[in-house]
Formats: sequence, C-alpha cells, structure tokens
Amino acid sequence: AHDAAVLTLKTFQASTLVKSIKINDFDYPAGGNGSVSLTTVMEVKLPVPFPGFSGYTFTAKDVEPVVGTTVPD
Repeated sequence: AHDAAVLTLKTFQASTLVKSIKINDFDYPAGGNGSVSLTTVMEVKLPVPFPGFSGYTFTAKDVEPVVGTTVPD
C-alpha cells in the first residue's frame, strides 16, 4: 500500500502554484486488519501577493478500512 502511494506521488509535476506534495505519515496495520491512514503535505505558492504570506502548506489525513481478502501467512 505504501509503495502504491509513493508511486502515485512520483507522477506529480511541480507547477508555479503547487511546489510539492509528499507523504508525511503512513500507517498500515500488521496482518492487513483494521484501517490504513495516510497524511499528505502540499506546499502551495499563492497566485496573488498577500501581506505576510508567500505560500501555504496544506495537510490532509485520510483513514480507510482495509477490505478484500485475508493476507496469507
């Protein structure tokens, strides 16, 4: 699951507005039971000058249940 997330972020191309996206935290339960959580951080440059700010960092977290077949031993 972590490799899939990393692979997806490798396709990201920085732009004049979005400077970077990275995985900040990743939690996958041992044995594949429970929930997966992922926190990403995105650095954005503001398109219009604003006093005291040149950019902003967004942080997002999602938690999803693990579904599907059981992981074999």
